[in-house]
Amino acid sequence: MNGAYYLAGPGQAALAYPELTPDPSIGQAHLVHQIQDGRHRILAPSPYADGRFRPPPPRFGPV
Repeated sequence: MNGAYYLAGPGQAALAYPELTPDPSIGQAHLVHQIQDGRHRILAPSPYADGRFRPPPPRFGPV
């Protein structure tokens, strides 16, 4: 599946959601993920989010 097509603009390229369109049904979202407890969680954009950002645990010892 390729997602939504938008052919009305000069570049005839997909619209980025939410930067170029407020409508997620015609825009392609850049999803921000984080692995939490061994599972992928979507942090943004909001209609797709299923988790919130968690800072990483502190590191001890040499890197």
